[in-house]
Amino acid sequence: MKHSPRVKASDLPEHVRQSLGLQPARKPPRKGKAGPRLERLAPMGRGESLSLTVDHQPEPQPRHTYPKAGMPFIPKDSPVHGYKRTARRRAKEAMAGRPPWGGPLSVEITFVMPALKGRERSQGAWHDVKPDIDNMEKATLDALNRVVWGDDGQVCRLVAVKRRARPGERPCAIILVSPANEVPS
Repeated sequence: MKHSPRVKASDLPEHVRQSLGLQPARKPPRKGKAGPRLERLAPMGRGESLSLTVDHQPEPQPRHTYPKAGMPFIPKDSPVHGYKRTARRRAKEAMAGRPPWGGPLSVEITFVMPALKGRERSQGAWHDVKPDIDNMEKATLDALNRVVWGDDGQVCRLVAVKRRARPGERPCAIILVSPANEVPS
């Protein structure tokens, strides 16, 4: 007589476990840092805002590298890591020990890119070449997770501008965070 292989309850689909009256499956603990708990998020006061300057050349969020085995990752030598580190440090200084904000937020970002050398007319003009603005937004929003807000999903309004540096201005990202109070019709 042949025995069927043993099956763990955790391997069964949720609907089968429920029909058998078994406990719901527990999710495995998340690796890495856990985000702030919802009860630790502070509501942003009406009229309150946060302004900060990230004094580092803005970098785009690159595509992940997919190894043959294991999790996708961003290579350690990617310049985005330095930009995110600086953004996080500036955000922590600006938050001055306050917990991350909860609720819907509005974010305005001005990316100041390097001016072209030897071209006076390029100074202060639109930066209409790579890197793409959406990838720079992604890197900036990800860097401020768990510092300024609990999760970048709270950002309901986002305005971004990408321009070249004016004379005497260094490449940076200027960020303004405020509550998203009114929903447009």
